[in-house]
Formats: sequence, structure tokens, C-alpha cells
Amino acid sequence: MNIHFTTFGCKVNMYESECLRCLFEEQGYVCTDDRDNADVFVVNSCTVTRDSDVKLFKALRRIRREHPEGIIVLMGCYPQAHGVTEEITADIITGTKDRKKIIEMVDRFIADRSPAVSIPPLERNDPFENIYAPSIHGHTRAFMKITDGCAMNCTYCIIPRSRGAVRCKSIGDIRREAKIFAANGYKEIVLIGINLMCYRDGGKRLTDAVEACVTDGIERIRLSSIEPEMMRRDDLLRMRDTGIFCPSFHLALQSGCDKVLREMGRHYTTDEYRKIVDLCREVFPGCGISADIMVGFPGETDEDHRQSARFIRDIGFSDMHVFMYSPRESTPAAARTDQIPPEIKKLRADQISSIGRESSRLFLENHIGKVFPVLTERPGRDGIAHGHAPDNSHVKIFTENILPNSILYVRIDNVGDNFCSGHCI
Repeated sequence: MNIHFTTFGCKVNMYESECLRCLFEEQGYVCTDDRDNADVFVVNSCTVTRDSDVKLFKALRRIRREHPEGIIVLMGCYPQAHGVTEEITADIITGTKDRKKIIEMVDRFIADRSPAVSIPPLERNDPFENIYAPSIHGHTRAFMKITDGCAMNCTYCIIPRSRGAVRCKSIGDIRREAKIFAANGYKEIVLIGINLMCYRDGGKRLTDAVEACVTDGIERIRLSSIEPEMMRRDDLLRMRDTGIFCPSFHLALQSGCDKVLREMGRHYTTDEYRKIVDLCREVFPGCGISADIMVGFPGETDEDHRQSARFIRDIGFSDMHVFMYSPRESTPAAARTDQIPPEIKKLRADQISSIGRESSRLFLENHIGKVFPVLTERPGRDGIAHGHAPDNSHVKIFTENILPNSILYVRIDNVGDNFCSGHCI
């Protein structure tokens, strides 16, 4: 049987799909990137915004239309948060728990063609589901999930319903998985999770998880998105002392207005956020600082938006992900009566995105004339290879015949829209 994966959402979802890909292959299934050649279709869902849901339903309808005899498996955040809804067209439906059982459910469906729904409730004492992917299909950077769940309870967020309480991979398992990645030729590990800063294993914290990845063959360690209020100076110093920690920090801001941050249920002020940014830049001069920015939160006034824009411009982010607030079922923010009209949200998103492009270009212009070690991720084609510098800057390299997963020293000559370019030295 041939199986095809479609993954929506974050790097955590991507990692979990890769784990399942490996488990299916161990049971004799053949994974294929060619949807037209597949018998089983696994769709890993995201439900963080309404747009995520719309994309999911569209994909399910397309698969059913194009492959009426195919076996469709829907897994992940959408069914866990919403249950079985009328928009779902799938034969097997499961959530974000007990993923290993998906193979049994597919085997059973092949045998008797009986639809199945299994969405076990998330419990506070659930263990961390320790599945792993020894390789990440199509990527030269290895992603390692070390946390699941979130307990921050932001007023707009559905993630606690779809992911449950915080659970963490043990330090021993992190160390073993890092060695597997190294043995499989990976040079960079990216630690991912729903809330990385909540990592705990006994008395161990996120910094211990970073240090556990230090092993022969691994030359770079990077963090994905982190919550800013939990970052401490000693954490940064210990990460720097590994000698291979990548100085890029995705600090989830959401808003540059203190009133809006309070109403979002965020646990920091703009002043505290600025101090964390200053601390990162002190310990890692020239580091990349990126952020998520939400516009159009209920009750956000024009003045709130202007305050946020001023703060964002003043910080000078290296990159930003700007998105419009999307009401999520049963969250406090969705129940508010002061929702912002879509056209105002769109205008504000465009304005913040413009600031983001300006900030990114200013950050990249400081790279001109400097040399960075770049991990290549796409092979050279038409004289251009692609990769990322330690600060996560996208670098285009003018060279021929470069293989992926090579670390090259590149002098930056020019910048473009959200990338810089240069040549090997």
C-alpha cells in the first residue's frame, strides 16, 4: 500500500507526520510524494486560525473527489479541538494522542472497510508520546520535538484544547535522538515544541535540553519559537558556551501595546519584552530577533495599533510573521462583542507587514561585507544555492554544484526581499 502525507501548520505537526511516515514504513507501507500514486492519505491538521480550517476542508474534499476509493485519515489538532464535524470527509479520524494506533486503524479499515473514530480526551497526567523520526524527509535540518501542550491559556488560543497540558521528552531521550540525527548525517538540530520555555525534566530546563544535543557531528543547535517572559541571562550564557548554539530567537510578541497584551492574557509587558531583546543582543551581538504579530484583536483601537506599530519599528526585528486575529471556538476573546471588522484587520496587517519588510532589510543590510557559515538546504541550480546563516538569515549563494547539508563560508554582497546573497570564500 502506498501512503501520502499532507501536513498543515507548524513544525511540530511536520515532525509528527515524519514520525508516522517512519512507523508506516516499518510496517511495510510505501510512502510517496505523488498523491496520484497513493492508496492511503494521511492529513495532519492545524486549527490555530479559521483559515487553517478552510484549507483543511478544501484538501479533504479534493482528495475525496480525486481518489474516491482512497483511504483518508484525518489526525491532529482539528478533530482534537472540535470533534467530528459535518465538514470532515474522512474514513479514519483521530486527534493528537496515541498516534501509534493510527497504523492499527488503517490496517483494520483495509480488512473490513469500517470507518473509525478515536479521539481520546487529553488528561493532565498524560505522558509525553515518545515517537521520533530518525530522518526528516526533504530537509537538511533535523527537527526534534521536546515539548507538547501549553498551560499559558491566552484568551485567543485554542491550543490548550487541541494539545492539552505540558509534557516533555526526557533529557536521556533527547541525547539519544541527537546521536541518531548525527549518525544520519545531520549537522543542525532545531528544537521544537508547543511551548519550549515550559520544558522540564525533573530539575532540568530548556538549557539542559540544548546541552543534551551537543554530540559529535552536530555543528549547530537552534530553537524554534519561544515565550519571552521565561528567558534568563544564565540560560543565554550557557547556550552561548556550547559553542554551537545559533543566535536566532523567535520571541512571540503578538502585540506592542500593553493594554492589548493584558487582554490577550500574555504574561509580560512591552518593557519586559524589550529587556529580553536587549539581553539577547548583549549576549549574542548581531543575533536575529523575529516575532509573531497579531493584529485586530477584539477591542484593539486605532491608538492601540499605533502604539504597537511604534514599538515594533523601535525593536527592529530581523523577521516577522504578521497575521490577523481569528476567533476560535470557546475562547474568551471569541465571545467578545467588540470584534474588529475584517477590512480594518487587513489594513493593519498591511501596515505592520510594511514595517516588517523595512526592519528585515535594515537587518540584512548590516550583513553586507561580512562572512557567515551557511548550511545549504537546496542544491545549486542555475548557479544559485540556498541556505541559512546561524542568525537564520536566508542566504542565496552564487555557485555551481553545491550539495545540500554542506556548511560553506559565504561573504554577503547584496540583499533582496527577505534574503541576502553572496559568494563562497
